[in-house]
Amino acid sequence: MSKKMERREFLLASTMAAAGLLIYTPKKALSSDGPGPAQTAKDPANMSLLEKKHVPVIEIPERVTKGVAFPVTVTVGEVIHPMVPEHHIEYIELMVNGKEAGKVLLQPVVNAPKVTFFITLEDSATLQVRELCNLHGLWENTKKVSLS
Repeated sequence: MSKKMERREFLLASTMAAAGLLIYTPKKALSSDGPGPAQTAKDPANMSLLEKKHVPVIEIPERVTKGVAFPVTVTVGEVIHPMVPEHHIEYIELMVNGKEAGKVLLQPVVNAPKVTFFITLEDSATLQVRELCNLHGLWENTKKVSLS
C-alpha cells in the first residue's frame, strides 16, 4: 500500500507540476505540523553563508510617524536567496506585535525574494518577519520600531 501511495503521490505531483500548479516542497522542509520552529542567526555579527542567504533583512524608514503608513521592505538574505524550482522561497510574512499583517506567496523563477508591505502604527511595535525556504525550512528576524 505504501508503494502504491508513493506512486500515486508522484504521479499527481508530476501532473500538477507540468501544469504549473505545484511548488515542490521536500518532506524534510515541512512536517505534518507545519514548517517547524523558525531559525535565526546564531551570531548576527558572524553569520554563516546559509544564514546570510536565509535570515530576512528588514528595512524601514529612519523616522516612523504615528498613524502614517510607511514601507517595510523585506529581502530574504543579505546574500540574495536563489529562486529556482529546486531551491526557492515559498512565502514571506510580516507580523506586528505577534499579529499577522501580511503574507506574500512567491513563485520560483517568476518572483524575487523581496517584498514591500505598507503598514500604519499607533504605538511602538516589534516587527517579526518569517520566510519559508523549500529546502532549509522556516527563518525569521525581528526589528523594533519606535515612533517619532
